[in-house]
Amino acid sequence: MLSIKIDEEKLIAILQPEGPLSEKDFQLATNQLAPFIKNSKRLNGLIIYTKFFPGWQSLPALFSHFRFVKNHHQKVSHLVLVSDSILTNFATLVIRHFIKPKIKVFPYHEFEKAKKWVVSTVVKNNTLPL
Repeated sequence: MLSIKIDEEKLIAILQPEGPLSEKDFQLATNQLAPFIKNSKRLNGLIIYTKFFPGWQSLPALFSHFRFVKNHHQKVSHLVLVSDSILTNFATLVIRHFIKPKIKVFPYHEFEKAKKWVVSTVVKNNTLPL
Protein backbone atom coordinates (compact mmCIF):
# COMPACT_ATOMS: atom_id res chain seq x y z
CA MET A 1 0.00 0.00 0.00
CA LEU A 2 1.24 3.47 -0.89
CA SER A 3 -0.23 6.61 0.65
CA ILE A 4 0.05 9.72 -1.56
CA LYS A 5 -0.58 13.28 -0.42
CA ILE A 6 -0.11 16.36 -2.59
CA ASP A 7 0.46 19.85 -1.22
CA GLU A 8 -0.96 21.75 -4.19
CA GLU A 9 0.16 25.15 -2.89
CA LYS A 10 3.83 24.22 -2.45
CA LEU A 11 3.87 21.63 -5.27
CA ILE A 12 5.15 18.85 -3.01
CA ALA A 13 4.09 15.20 -3.09
CA ILE A 14 4.54 12.94 -0.07
CA LEU A 15 4.70 9.21 -0.73
CA GLN A 16 4.46 6.94 2.29
CA PRO A 17 4.88 3.20 1.65
CA GLU A 18 3.05 1.02 4.14
CA GLY A 19 4.37 -2.35 3.05
CA PRO A 20 6.14 -3.91 0.07
CA LEU A 21 5.53 -1.87 -3.07
CA SER A 22 3.40 -3.36 -5.85
CA GLU A 23 2.76 -2.61 -9.51
CA LYS A 24 -0.62 -1.24 -8.41
CA ASP A 25 1.14 1.28 -6.10
CA PHE A 26 3.10 2.76 -9.01
CA GLN A 27 -0.01 2.88 -11.19
CA LEU A 28 -1.80 4.75 -8.38
CA ALA A 29 1.15 7.17 -8.06
CA THR A 30 1.16 7.75 -11.82
CA ASN A 31 -2.62 8.30 -11.89
CA GLN A 32 -2.40 10.91 -9.11
CA LEU A 33 0.87 12.65 -9.91
CA ALA A 34 0.99 12.74 -13.72
CA PRO A 35 -2.10 14.97 -14.13
CA PHE A 36 -0.93 17.22 -11.30
CA ILE A 37 2.54 17.59 -12.83
CA LYS A 38 1.03 18.19 -16.26
CA ASN A 39 -1.13 21.04 -14.92
CA SER A 40 1.52 22.63 -12.70
CA LYS A 41 4.43 21.92 -15.11
CA ARG A 42 6.60 20.66 -12.21
CA LEU A 43 6.81 19.20 -8.76
CA ASN A 44 9.03 21.15 -6.34
CA GLY A 45 9.57 18.14 -4.15
CA LEU A 46 8.86 14.45 -3.86
CA ILE A 47 9.22 13.26 -0.27
CA ILE A 48 9.42 9.55 0.42
CA TYR A 49 8.57 9.06 4.07
CA THR A 50 9.04 5.61 5.60
CA LYS A 51 10.70 4.34 8.75
CA PHE A 52 12.34 1.48 6.85
CA PHE A 53 12.25 0.77 3.13
CA PRO A 54 9.69 -2.02 2.61
CA GLY A 55 11.05 -3.40 -0.68
CA TRP A 56 8.95 -4.61 -3.61
CA GLN A 57 6.35 -7.37 -3.83
CA SER A 58 7.79 -8.71 -7.07
CA LEU A 59 10.23 -8.14 -9.90
CA PRO A 60 7.47 -6.56 -12.05
CA ALA A 61 6.86 -4.11 -9.16
CA LEU A 62 10.54 -3.15 -9.22
CA PHE A 63 10.33 -2.56 -12.99
CA SER A 64 7.19 -0.45 -12.44
CA HIS A 65 9.23 1.63 -9.98
CA PHE A 66 11.95 2.16 -12.60
CA ARG A 67 9.33 3.20 -15.20
CA PHE A 68 7.73 5.60 -12.74
CA VAL A 69 11.08 7.28 -12.06
CA LYS A 70 11.99 7.38 -15.77
CA ASN A 71 8.67 9.01 -16.68
CA HIS A 72 8.61 11.65 -13.92
CA HIS A 73 12.08 12.61 -12.68
CA GLN A 74 12.59 15.40 -15.24
CA LYS A 75 9.71 17.40 -13.73
CA VAL A 76 10.77 17.01 -10.07
CA SER A 77 13.30 19.47 -8.65
CA HIS A 78 13.94 17.82 -5.22
CA LEU A 79 13.79 14.24 -3.98
CA VAL A 80 13.88 13.78 -0.22
CA LEU A 81 14.22 10.44 1.51
CA VAL A 82 13.00 10.59 5.12
CA SER A 83 13.88 7.26 6.64
CA ASP A 84 16.00 5.43 9.17
CA SER A 85 16.78 2.70 6.64
CA ILE A 86 20.47 2.06 6.13
CA LEU A 87 19.71 1.72 2.41
CA THR A 88 18.82 5.40 1.95
CA ASN A 89 22.38 6.73 1.98
CA PHE A 90 23.55 3.98 -0.35
CA ALA A 91 20.57 4.50 -2.66
CA THR A 92 21.28 8.22 -2.98
CA LEU A 93 24.87 7.53 -4.01
CA VAL A 94 23.60 5.34 -6.84
CA ILE A 95 20.48 7.15 -8.03
CA ARG A 96 21.89 10.69 -8.07
CA HIS A 97 23.79 9.70 -11.23
CA PHE A 98 20.60 8.77 -13.07
CA ILE A 99 17.97 11.32 -12.09
CA LYS A 100 17.57 15.08 -12.29
CA PRO A 101 16.28 16.09 -8.82
CA LYS A 102 18.55 17.28 -6.04
CA ILE A 103 18.56 14.55 -3.40
CA LYS A 104 18.77 14.84 0.36
CA VAL A 105 18.31 12.33 3.19
CA PHE A 106 16.78 13.09 6.60
CA PRO A 107 16.23 10.78 9.59
CA TYR A 108 12.66 9.55 9.97
CA HIS A 109 11.92 11.82 12.95
CA GLU A 110 12.86 14.94 10.92
CA PHE A 111 9.94 14.92 8.47
CA GLU A 112 9.01 18.56 9.12
CA LYS A 113 12.63 19.63 8.73
CA ALA A 114 12.75 17.78 5.38
CA LYS A 115 9.62 19.52 4.16
CA LYS A 116 11.01 22.91 5.23
CA TRP A 117 14.24 22.16 3.36
CA VAL A 118 12.35 21.61 0.11
CA VAL A 119 10.33 24.80 0.54
CA SER A 120 13.32 26.94 1.53
CA THR A 121 15.42 25.60 -1.32
CA VAL A 122 12.80 26.19 -3.99
CA VAL A 123 12.01 29.67 -2.63
CA LYS A 124 15.71 30.50 -2.78
CA ASN A 125 15.77 29.34 -6.42
CA ASN A 126 12.50 31.13 -7.25
CA THR A 127 10.74 27.93 -8.29
CA LEU A 128 7.93 28.12 -5.76
CA PRO A 129 4.77 29.72 -7.15
CA LEU A 130 3.81 33.07 -5.62
